[in-house]
Amino acid sequence: MNSLRNNAWTRVPISSVYDEFFDGPHATPKPTNEGPVFLGIKNITEDGKLDLSDVRHISEEDFPNWTQRVLPQVDDIVFTYEATLNRYALIPEGFRGCLGRRLALIRPNFNKVIPRFLHYTFFGADWRRTISKYTILGSTVDRIPLVTFPAFEIMLLPMTIQRHIVDILAAYDDLIENNTRRIAILEEMARALYREWFVEFRFPGHEGVPLVESAVGPVPEGWRLGCIGDVADVLKQGVNPSRLPDETLAHYSLPAFDAGQLPVYEKGSMIRSNKVLVPPKCVLLSKLNPRIPRVWLPVPSPDEVSVASTEFLVLTPKQTRGLSYLFSLLNSDVFQREFGAHALGTSTSHQRVSQTGFLQMPLAIPSPQLIAAFDDLVDPLLRLRHTMRLRNRNLLRTRDFLLPKLVSGDVALSAPGEMDS
Repeated sequence: MNSLRNNAWTRVPISSVYDEFFDGPHATPKPTNEGPVFLGIKNITEDGKLDLSDVRHISEEDFPNWTQRVLPQVDDIVFTYEATLNRYALIPEGFRGCLGRRLALIRPNFNKVIPRFLHYTFFGADWRRTISKYTILGSTVDRIPLVTFPAFEIMLLPMTIQRHIVDILAAYDDLIENNTRRIAILEEMARALYREWFVEFRFPGHEGVPLVESAVGPVPEGWRLGCIGDVADVLKQGVNPSRLPDETLAHYSLPAFDAGQLPVYEKGSMIRSNKVLVPPKCVLLSKLNPRIPRVWLPVPSPDEVSVASTEFLVLTPKQTRGLSYLFSLLNSDVFQREFGAHALGTSTSHQRVSQTGFLQMPLAIPSPQLIAAFDDLVDPLLRLRHTMRLRNRNLLRTRDFLLPKLVSGDVALSAPGEMDS
């Protein structure tokens, strides 16, 4: 079987594979609450995605002036050239916005390069060495010189082989994206059930239960008024890092939550700060910066030691049942709004909620039977969500292992059409 080795690659200036190249503005428009997207560095993730969950907008009135030079379109590649380098993303269908500061854009020549292949190339070792070679180190930020960017060389393959590599890597990306959509659906189903049963009070059999006035507003008759501390206990079994076993631990950290809600596995000897032990059947709630919701449902293996950042409150339900109820309660919009209002501290980036303040938050408490019925419905959804997250982690690891090797020519690749021979 013939293989495609390094001699199939050619080195060409990047200008030979794009039609147009633009840098973004050196100013920012006046702020507005709605309108097209004004792209910023924060909207391009390290793994090459466009993240529009937190965007700056530009007004419809200003939009034509800020897109006179270029209007981003599908399959354009936007990238960072200053401050945070090596961020690249493809413009997707339906995007409407403009380039922001410290961003640039190239419009691939479809006759020379497949946009997705070019995007993948930017994550290969060869391109990263090129960026490192031309990076200008500054006293405040680093940058790459846009004036010489067109001469930066990339490694290129014939179009048929580009397609072959794209098909391999895109299969992983598509599976990850599909799983991510399923995770979002499962999460929304759990949120919707909680909202319907415990906020809108449309639980099974609600037709025969009148609402009565209470200190927290109308609640179903028979529910009792209490506080969070009536349904949850806070566990705080602290552990000094010097006492951690020198074995692989599941570490539930804030960065790990933000990166995908799966713990980082590392040796106990690598952990330097105090932690809290994570028992089975608990919920982790971050008390740091409470306006950024971080509610975690750990699913530790029976034989693994798990620890968490001391910024998490480790919570267990007071009753035998109620883990999914507790997780959904803490993840609800109603709770998150009140939790954020309990923040203490003058610095908005380092505010915290006290344990006492959290436990005293008022709550209308349903019957144990209703909580158990809710768990019966939601437990399978949250277990499946965890399974999908594990699948995505494994897919991402395989994809990230293959990507730089394929786009740098380090892996011998079967020629298209010979895979089944």
